[in-house]
Amino acid sequence: MLEVYLASCTPESAYLAETSLNEIVDYENADGESLVEVGELVPDLSPSIDELIEQEELGEQVNTFVSQLKPSLRCIAWRRYWQDQPSVDIARDMGVSPSAISHALRRINELGRRSLGPAFAS
Repeated sequence: MLEVYLASCTPESAYLAETSLNEIVDYENADGESLVEVGELVPDLSPSIDELIEQEELGEQVNTFVSQLKPSLRCIAWRRYWQDQPSVDIARDMGVSPSAISHALRRINELGRRSLGPAFAS
């Protein structure tokens, strides 16, 4: 369906066979000039194999870093960054002030930059 829609944007697409909607079309315009038109102009946004491997390696490094945190910091990091909970809710549930959670998050960020900085610099 997507291919049919994209190809319908070309002036001559009504005359094309359905199997050719993603192929280069070579036709002449009214002046007799040969024109080449591509029916599908949407780029492939899926990550390359190299990007997938890099993401997997970074994910492993992040998991190792988080597993090495103290349990209280690990809990705060998990709730804030993976469960997307507001700091105020985390503070209320843990029985501490929101300022204490802010300090803990700052500490996690500092440790993360020190531990993962080289991995994210590239």
